[in-house]
Amino acid sequence: MEIIRQAFLKTVPQSLRVGLVYPVKNKIDQWVRQIVELVSLSAESRRLAKSLADGEFAAAMVGCVDDEWSGRIKVACECPDNRKIPRVANAGTIDGSLITMHNGIKIRAMSYYGAGILNLLIANKGVHEPQEEKVFGEVLQLMPDSPVMLELGAYWAFYSIWFSRSCKNASCYLIEPDPRNIAAGRENLRLNGLKHSIERAAVGDKRTSGLQAVRTITVDDFCERKGIKHLNILHADIQGSEHKMLSGCSKMFERRAVDFIFISTHSEELHQSCISFLEKNSYSTLCSATPAESYSCDGLLVAKRTELPQPETLTISRR
Repeated sequence: MEIIRQAFLKTVPQSLRVGLVYPVKNKIDQWVRQIVELVSLSAESRRLAKSLADGEFAAAMVGCVDDEWSGRIKVACECPDNRKIPRVANAGTIDGSLITMHNGIKIRAMSYYGAGILNLLIANKGVHEPQEEKVFGEVLQLMPDSPVMLELGAYWAFYSIWFSRSCKNASCYLIEPDPRNIAAGRENLRLNGLKHSIERAAVGDKRTSGLQAVRTITVDDFCERKGIKHLNILHADIQGSEHKMLSGCSKMFERRAVDFIFISTHSEELHQSCISFLEKNSYSTLCSATPAESYSCDGLLVAKRTELPQPETLTISRR
């Protein structure tokens, strides 16, 4: 990074370079970090795309699961909600490096948590989170033309692809902090003919500078910067930052600019705090399963703004 920084500084006249004040140097460092990030992401994307396209590697991973994953697969397959999720005829089958999801979407078979999820998708015929996928499909049926979704912690981009394939003139925005996950998401978007961009960032209750390894942004700031006036779906799987994310979305909530919220929760305490936050902001809970009640690792919370007439509730099974 220092080599790039020095090369950049050489473009600045010596008379100005000597007297650079801290804010300017700070900005230069930020630009350099962004350049390095773009280069590293590009290289990571190429490496991962090549690996994910290896059909022999995917085939070799079938049946390769440890005891923990065997237990997770068994639990997911036992969820009664599986019976209520429509599946295409070839759901859960591998074709080279691709696997077919329950709704017919094809993704790289090894693009999401490797062999564990691959074997889960095979065993459960293209469904990995039965509770969430059941209700996500039901909410998609309520979408108007030209809906907008923001997916936080997008990883493999499955929910954004599903949204885009199901809704007319859909717009999707994706945010993900991990460059390897971004590479996987970009590959799956490309496979499905979608050109949505994925912004690298974490999401929280306040914005940080670009000098951190991964900057943090808020939903409010992101929507303002992108000119997003309304979100039909806000979808978040952000590994413990869910309550902070909600706090950073206060302006959108005040304007009643978010219709439906899907949150993966990562502790019992966070689950309850998210419910309380949403209720205080006039959002009603449509369905709720704590991590202990989930057939997946994460809890699930789905809410809507109270002005929406439908649905009154969404039904999911609980363990």
